[in-house]
Amino acid sequence: MFGFGKRYAPRVHGAALDALRRTAGALEGAGLGPFEETGENFEFAPGQGGARSLRLTWEQKKKFMGGVYRTVLEAEFDSDVPVRAPLVLHYGGALFKGAPEFKNKKQEAAEGAHDVLADLLNQNKGLVDLLFLQDIEKMTLEPGDKDGTVRMRLAPVGGSFVWMLMPPMKYAVKLPAKHGAAMVETVNVLARLLGHGAAVRDDRTK
Repeated sequence: MFGFGKRYAPRVHGAALDALRRTAGALEGAGLGPFEETGENFEFAPGQGGARSLRLTWEQKKKFMGGVYRTVLEAEFDSDVPVRAPLVLHYGGALFKGAPEFKNKKQEAAEGAHDVLADLLNQNKGLVDLLFLQDIEKMTLEPGDKDGTVRMRLAPVGGSFVWMLMPPMKYAVKLPAKHGAAMVETVNVLARLLGHGAAVRDDRTK
């Protein structure tokens, strides 16, 4: 059985890469523009959506007798708003999906503490509506590689690739077109918010 697993793994990896390539194509059509395949990543042209850099990559999550290739959209932005600790997106609600909210776990522990960036994002109705529309497995904002930059990592449910060894099975989870469009618009909105800070006014809140 272990010999079969070694033979099966390359086929799974190749199929997962094909699925990621299709997701990159979907995001290209949704407005991110042409991309270049570099190894196992897909790089979009700098400046797309207002981001310094933008790429589609994946994370592998191994499970017993199987695993998941999780698609991740990474973007780095210039920012006028400091990010002192990673922000993580959470959805409220117990039985049903509730409102999305960014939280800074470190500052949550301090009574009365506020995170300036989290407040800015959570109070923007346009961004909140976009995040509610999407099925997001995980999303974070953290300090970028250079001072004055913020890195976003957005992992949608759609676009992932799932496989099992026993019984042999593999399938790609398609990224719905409206979710791809919402991901692209999320990049656009974040670029505006981070670049102009509290001076940005969301017309949809009027």
